[in-house]
Amino acid sequence: MNESENFGTTIRQLRKDQKMTLKELSEKSGISFSQIAKIEKSIHTPPRDTVIKLARGLSTDENTLLSMVGFNPTVNKGPIDGPTEDRMVNIYKTFMKYKFTCQICGSKAPKTQITIDTIIPIKKGGSFHEDNLIVLCANCHLAREAFIRKDGLENDIFFRKKDKLQ
Repeated sequence: MNESENFGTTIRQLRKDQKMTLKELSEKSGISFSQIAKIEKSIHTPPRDTVIKLARGLSTDENTLLSMVGFNPTVNKGPIDGPTEDRMVNIYKTFMKYKFTCQICGSKAPKTQITIDTIIPIKKGGSFHEDNLIVLCANCHLAREAFIRKDGLENDIFFRKKDKLQ
């Protein structure tokens, strides 16, 4: 399976996990119904701006989707909860702490693409502090997002562990 096929399958699965039709995703993302269908069938590999629109329409991490198609992740240009340098240091410390290993399946970089995820999402009051960061591979990151959408953040194992420590 090549990157385009994997991406198309992922988009279809994310859409179905949210019980969303092609038409609904089209309305949410601003991408035509037919273009999304071609992407899901791996007939069309989308450009960067389309991947970002799809991620936003699916309420999922755009960096994970961007990297699946071979694009460099989006870089935040302004502070979210502190200086960019502090965030980058915390991200580096987290990669080192977990030895570049996915905390769900155990896959390691560089064989597997890994990413940083927040235990408590930024939009729910989380931060880029190192005690709120975990390392996940792209597949586990997407699976965790789907789980949280379906079962709620309070049922996430990482959230429950963090909650017990506080």
